[in-house]
Amino acid sequence: MTFDALLYSWFLLLQGAQPLLEALTERRKFDENTLHCVIVTVRDALDTLMLHAAKEMDATGNEEMLLEGLVELLDVATHPFTRQGAKLRESKRQSCHTSDENTEVLVKGLILRTMTALKERMITDDGAELLDAQHLHALLRSMARCPDSVNESHLQRAALLTRKVVEGILATLKGVAAPSIRHSMCLSLLGKAARRPVFDKNELMRSRDMSCQLVLDACDPPSGVKKPTIAADEVSHVTCTCVSLLRQATRASHITRAKVLEAIDFHLVMLSHAPNYDLGITDTVTFVCELLEGGVLDVGTGAAERYHRVVLLLSRLQFSLCDNQDVLCRLFFFFCSLAPHESLSESTLREWKRLYGIVMHQLLSSVRAVALGKNYVCGSDRPGTWEELLAFGRYHGALPLSLWYDACQIYFDKATVPLSSKCARALLSLRTRCKSHIGGVSTGKNKPSSLCASPLDFDSVRLLARVLHVILGEGVAAEDLMNEAAAWDVAQSAAENDEALSALLRGAQKCVQERQASKHVVMTFL
Repeated sequence: MTFDALLYSWFLLLQGAQPLLEALTERRKFDENTLHCVIVTVRDALDTLMLHAAKEMDATGNEEMLLEGLVELLDVATHPFTRQGAKLRESKRQSCHTSDENTEVLVKGLILRTMTALKERMITDDGAELLDAQHLHALLRSMARCPDSVNESHLQRAALLTRKVVEGILATLKGVAAPSIRHSMCLSLLGKAARRPVFDKNELMRSRDMSCQLVLDACDPPSGVKKPTIAADEVSHVTCTCVSLLRQATRASHITRAKVLEAIDFHLVMLSHAPNYDLGITDTVTFVCELLEGGVLDVGTGAAERYHRVVLLLSRLQFSLCDNQDVLCRLFFFFCSLAPHESLSESTLREWKRLYGIVMHQLLSSVRAVALGKNYVCGSDRPGTWEELLAFGRYHGALPLSLWYDACQIYFDKATVPLSSKCARALLSLRTRCKSHIGGVSTGKNKPSSLCASPLDFDSVRLLARVLHVILGEGVAAEDLMNEAAAWDVAQSAAENDEALSALLRGAQKCVQERQASKHVVMTFL
């Protein structure tokens, strides 16, 4: 086997090392010494590669090594298994062929050699692909593992490289989705019809209520199954690359961040053209969360378009297929506080709210209350609990009744977390917006009782009684509310001037009245 083949084999193997080890140890019980011996044996084989790599880098012909090979070697050398393997053997007093010092020297030399090779390839650009998406991802991943060896010029070069690779993928996708002459004429006529003057007042009101088609990227309509034009993992690799780029540029200079932003904007456009089956839910959601956390959406003149593209992109995903609750919860917290950009036009704002509602409905149907409580961290700009964030944040639409049940059970049935008065008021407010099934879109302020499930089931009444007892204290007992309809007259003070909440409490009182009236009725089933 040649050195290049050996290097590429380890490059691929280490990418799946973590899930491989987790899969092996998840449902099997291994003796600690046996598992340690297996890992050390694998590490010995890796040392063979590292020793050959050191000789290869010191050889006179090392400059003939391709950029892809340098990236592969850098990814292997910076991998946690490579760096921590030596420590593992030191704990067992076993000899190590390559020390940490030798590895660090190799990594620093590889960073400089890789950046030099990248610069030379970009200078002698002949129109071919500078670097494939897999190696681009490996390069950014390696740079993130050794931040002390990476400077501003390296980040700028990586941002420019990312932009070039994304532009190449985008050009390929645009070539497939480019609108035909017939479809371009239809879009042109649509635009003229949207701009025609309206003289009838009723027609003007109808046109405001109707959703207008907003074209961000002119494409041909779907026309059946087509042959894939890009590799299945290219979009995923580039998305992970942009996530790594955003994280490394948080403390970079203004010039570096500007170059990163250019690459991100091209990537957002590329994701708009990418087919749905190429969009990995976890990778795409993580990318959007990095944009929101870093405040990238609001930077520059393209902020309004970025806001629109983000909600349009997320509305295409099926969150129910994602098993990563941590990622979904992170996006949920961001979207509970997300407001539309101030420069959006009236038609664009209407479309943004519609897409925002679709995303929130999907999130609310996919996240679990236990995961939300586990992942929520209150801060200076966040309330104490996720229930308060959802109840009093930017989102005013419906939520599934099952999520409300689960949230209440955490505080009452399991009794592992104390319920504060503020959180109790949030739960009370959220029950007015619950539906057994979310359908349609509702993002604005709703009618007082339009979202309240009527008639109320007694499970809801029982939970509402316990929530009201936390809010009102000794003024009313939960048992009295469950058994006496008259006790709900006292509970009406919790509604204050909230009409929807008043309607909810009246519905609960009616439910208790019906149970009181029917408790002496004997029903016989034959």
